[in-house]
Amino acid sequence: MAGAGLAALLVMGEADSLLMMLGTGNVSYGMSALQGIHVGGSTAVAAFDLWMTRQGEGTQPASWVVAYLVADIVFALVYGLALAAVLRRLYKGFGGVRIIAALPWAAAGLDIAEDVAIGVAIRNPQLRPFIFGLSLLKWLAVLAVVVSLAFALIARFPNAWSWKGSWPEAIWRFRIQVIVVTLLFVIIAIPSRDRVGTLAQLPDVLRGFLNDGPDPWPWPDALAGPSWIVYSGLSLLALAGAVWVSGHWLPFKTQAVPVPRDPRRWSWMWLAIGALASAMAMGGILIAIKAIHLKLPYGMDPWKAALPLFAGCGLLVVVLLAHLRRGAQRPPVDAPDWTDKHAAILNTLTVAVVMAGGLGLVRAFIGPFLLPGEEAAEWAILPDTATLAETAMLAVGVAAIAAGPVLFAVLVVTGQTKPRHIAWPATVAVLGLAAAIAVTMGIDPEAMGGALGANGAIAVALTIACLFLGGLVAAAYRSSPLWHWDTPNPQSVTQRATAPNPHSFTLPLATPRPHSVPLPAATLAVVLFATLGIADSAGTYHDVYLSGPKPQTIPLSKEFDDWQKAAMACRAEQSVPPDRLAFQPMLFVSAAGGGIRAAYWTEQVLDALTTHTCGNNNIFVVSSVSGGSVGTVLWADPADIAKPGQQVRDVAGRTALGGVGTAWLFRDLPRAFLGFDPGWPDRAKVMEDTWRRRQHGLDWAYPESSGQPWRPITVLNATDLLTGCRVAVTRLEPPPGRPPLHCDSPGVSDAVLPGTFYASQFTDGADCKGTGFVSAATAAMLSARFPFVTPSGNMYACNKKPGTETTQVIRIQVGDGGYLEGSGMLSALQIYQAVNPLVAKHNRQAIASTENQPLIVPFFLAIGNGYRSEAEIPLRPREPELHAPIAAAHAKEAVGNPQRLEVQARAAFGGALPGTNGPDLKICRGNRFAAAAPTSRPEVTAPLGWALSQYAQTTLDEQWRDLNPDLGCLYGLLDGTSLLPQKFTPE
Repeated sequence: MAGAGLAALLVMGEADSLLMMLGTGNVSYGMSALQGIHVGGSTAVAAFDLWMTRQGEGTQPASWVVAYLVADIVFALVYGLALAAVLRRLYKGFGGVRIIAALPWAAAGLDIAEDVAIGVAIRNPQLRPFIFGLSLLKWLAVLAVVVSLAFALIARFPNAWSWKGSWPEAIWRFRIQVIVVTLLFVIIAIPSRDRVGTLAQLPDVLRGFLNDGPDPWPWPDALAGPSWIVYSGLSLLALAGAVWVSGHWLPFKTQAVPVPRDPRRWSWMWLAIGALASAMAMGGILIAIKAIHLKLPYGMDPWKAALPLFAGCGLLVVVLLAHLRRGAQRPPVDAPDWTDKHAAILNTLTVAVVMAGGLGLVRAFIGPFLLPGEEAAEWAILPDTATLAETAMLAVGVAAIAAGPVLFAVLVVTGQTKPRHIAWPATVAVLGLAAAIAVTMGIDPEAMGGALGANGAIAVALTIACLFLGGLVAAAYRSSPLWHWDTPNPQSVTQRATAPNPHSFTLPLATPRPHSVPLPAATLAVVLFATLGIADSAGTYHDVYLSGPKPQTIPLSKEFDDWQKAAMACRAEQSVPPDRLAFQPMLFVSAAGGGIRAAYWTEQVLDALTTHTCGNNNIFVVSSVSGGSVGTVLWADPADIAKPGQQVRDVAGRTALGGVGTAWLFRDLPRAFLGFDPGWPDRAKVMEDTWRRRQHGLDWAYPESSGQPWRPITVLNATDLLTGCRVAVTRLEPPPGRPPLHCDSPGVSDAVLPGTFYASQFTDGADCKGTGFVSAATAAMLSARFPFVTPSGNMYACNKKPGTETTQVIRIQVGDGGYLEGSGMLSALQIYQAVNPLVAKHNRQAIASTENQPLIVPFFLAIGNGYRSEAEIPLRPREPELHAPIAAAHAKEAVGNPQRLEVQARAAFGGALPGTNGPDLKICRGNRFAAAAPTSRPEVTAPLGWALSQYAQTTLDEQWRDLNPDLGCLYGLLDGTSLLPQKFTPE
């Protein structure tokens, strides 16, 4: 029942989200326009009018409304049944219980009547103004239900509340299992209106299973790929087994068995904690005295490297001392009786894991199922373009949800008592399987992560966490408590006071009542991991991988000369009328971040620019951030720059995301417990290697030298998390001097990218031995290191002070460029400002020349990362005076936001050309700026992440086809179809 209700909510949320995307300007409507609280029917009429005007334009709003209504009917039946049962239980024994229990059914009935009326109104416009009446009645009934529930809870609370034996106590007993299952639902199954955010990545991973990678099973062509979903589904079954098994590890009273009196049976866990503390102390000492040789930054004190182990040891010692003082030699906390409550909770949690998988499939494929194809019927009521694969995946999801009650019944039959004869064999099987999978995933995260996908890797990680933390909690309940104290027993005192002779000394004195607090083992484990991670501030585990020779850097003036030679040579044979001036476009391109979605979109736009006259000779610089840097580097591949192609498709599959997720969970997290670099590659290196294996266009040494033919300057923007300075990965020459100065230092004389560290300045290893630089994959990753998905990376610059043997080491901790500025426009604008005098000088010479030299026309193209809204920006009301200081504190954040930088770019690239005066040429209507970004509309939206399904790729392709006409002016400049007048005078 609960599964059906959640599935209905998923369908309703998807349909409502699609309808909201049909808005124009500032006006958009969801189903709340029909089912909300409204006084009058104007809102419903306006919503229907807007939706029906879009019917047949590649959209099917009528079918989305019908899908919503069908799901809402199912949801109404579910909540009517559930709330009626709750009210019947709360009002048991009350004379009017039948009337009160009928209120939820009244609300559900009015809800269904409202749905039917809306369905009829699709074809009958005259009914639309009257729908609000049913909605008001429905909400009145819902209000009556809420009041009845509140009254019952308030009336029962003072008398009926008791922790011992209550449902909350039983749920708390299984708190680890509850947390694990809740996380699973939040990550996989719970719907969200954010169609482009991080959590939208996982449904797209499931969609990507259908068309990514070879299929080893003999499925029909229409179902190519679903066998991979089977592997991911098996990980969910393992998680369900872990929940059930770890729940049965908890101690319960199944019969009257006295507590064993041997204290040795209570102390083994504390002995293990003591042994772990000793091992950590010994490991820290061996590291500190250099008995264990680690890879450490140059000049770093080994005692600092040992600090994480000492910190963890200290935490364990504090816990041991507390136990020895107040909890040693005490029996374990009393176990509760195994009741039907415990069986119901554990069985429900086990079944919920399987149902979460089904809900995840429904969430992933309901969108493609509802969306139309190229040709949509004008008045289609039901989806007419759902493929066999989409229908099959929805069917599998619904089947998994429907299997929940069956599995629950099986568990009830096997669990009438606490089934030790089943739990222990299941324990051996689940532990063996989990250990084998965990070790395999740690050894080869790329292969296992690719097979299971990010969803499967998450399920396996939750399985390990459930078994590990659940086992710790079970062991803590069977061990001596952390803390013990005694209080007077009120019952004994009362018996003594009411005795026939209260002053008689023959009655026993008041016996104390014991209180024991078990070791919070799960909390201790989490705090221990956190302590180790915080103390680990000087490791080399996340150092950037250096390879290849030290790069050659080039001054901006020489870059301009090289570009000018290549561009002018390309335009030399262009036919120009004698009364007109020739011109050469000079493109400054920015590419914003946004994961693999931005990479795909960036490469697509840059490839399109390359197909025009003179190809990449038109482009002077590309400044990119995060995912845009991945697309830029793939496009800039020296072996492929002249022949456009979608190389991002090769790296957009689930393998890279699954690999980085697996390495994070099964390499980097265990490494955090060690506190030092164990020598295996981290998750950033795993992703880089995966990219290189899937696309050789990321295997070349970066940055390349300019050379011939011309290769545009690329600036991959990152952020130094230690100083907040920008880090530029580029071939542009950095400011002179060594070591690198702080970006805010008055001594920095950089006129190209002020306030910037250059990655080419940090080419030394952590031990200051040897130099090198990075591959294209590593360069792209430097700009896209977004903790926690990928780790920040360390880079070093070593400099020996003159006349001394002292070596100064400067370290930067490189993170995603979006931390500082996410559009890439800032660097492109600063480079334009630096090169503008050279452009102006050339244009003055071209105007004065009698040889009709081409005039340079700078043009700015902003490649957006997200979905641009076509709505107007509304005016905000006045801020209250009390809130004005808080609002003003956020005003400075707007200085570097993409919208403000776009305004600056439009101003810089508007008006007269550099080096000219006189009237504005009105090139592209006086604005040499264009934006290339997808727009918000009903589709399978590409999410923010590192995997992109074929569905999302197709929608981006369609977005680009629709955007092409808007770039007509830019294309005219590139192809030479726009000509400039010749009447100019030098400045």
